[in-house]
Amino acid sequence: MIGMLSLFTFCIPLVGILVSLLGLGLGAAGLTMAILRKGRGIGFSIAGIVLSGITLLIALFFMFVMSAGVTAMDQAIKEAEARQRAQQNQRP
Repeated sequence: MIGMLSLFTFCIPLVGILVSLLGLGLGAAGLTMAILRKGRGIGFSIAGIVLSGITLLIALFFMFVMSAGVTAMDQAIKEAEARQRAQQNQRP
């Protein structure tokens, strides 16, 4: 269930990562419990681990891309401001 929830929250910067990590932890705990119960529920816990792992990778990639975009935008704004100041200083 948490693995499916993480699929919907991966685009929210920190929430998606936290939910994915929670899903990985609960999936691992569920897998341990399923093994102790001699195989009942192994598929659900493996599916949760896989979904949470994939979502964690997507969330980390999404966060990296957003961070790079914000950095590039900030740099472009600073360059535009510097150009504007230089043009204002050249006017007689």
